[in-house]
Amino acid sequence: MNKIITVNNETNTLIKEQDVKTLVEGFGNYQLKGKKFWFTLHFVKENHIQKINKEYRKKDQITDVISFNTVDIENEILIKGDQKKIDMSGEIFICVKKAEENALKIGQNLQEELNFLMMHGFLHIIGYNHLEPKEEKIMIKTQKKLRKKMKKQGKWVS
Repeated sequence: MNKIITVNNETNTLIKEQDVKTLVEGFGNYQLKGKKFWFTLHFVKENHIQKINKEYRKKDQITDVISFNTVDIENEILIKGDQKKIDMSGEIFICVKKAEENALKIGQNLQEELNFLMMHGFLHIIGYNHLEPKEEKIMIKTQKKLRKKMKKQGKWVS
C-alpha cells in the first residue's frame, strides 16, 4: 500500500471518483513526497455534516468541510493485521450543498469549490491551520502554491 484514496458519495451530485483520486493523490505527492498515505473523502448531505460538526466540534450547524487526521487509528489497525504502517491518513467530509452555496456566492463553479474544499481539508490533516493570522497567511500561501502546481500538471479538474 503506497497511496490509497477512497471516495464515498452520499449525495445525488455527480462526483467523478477518478478526478477526486487524481487531485488528492496529487496533493499527497506534492506535500508528502514519497510517503505512504491513505485518505477517504466523503461527500455528504447537510444533516450528516451538521451531526459530525456537533459531535466533534460542539457546533450545531452546517459547515462546508471537516477533516480528521486518522494516522494513529489506521496504524493501530494495520499493525494488528501485520501490515506496514503508513505515514499519513485522514478523512475529509464535504457538504455538497454548502459547497454549491459557497460557489454561487463567490461566482465559481461547483467543481472549483469542491477542489478547494478537498485541498483545504487535506492541508488541515497534514497540520496546517488558520486559527491565528500568521497561520492563516501560511495556509493561504500554501493553498495558492499547491493549486498552481496542480494546474500546471493538469491535475486540477475544473
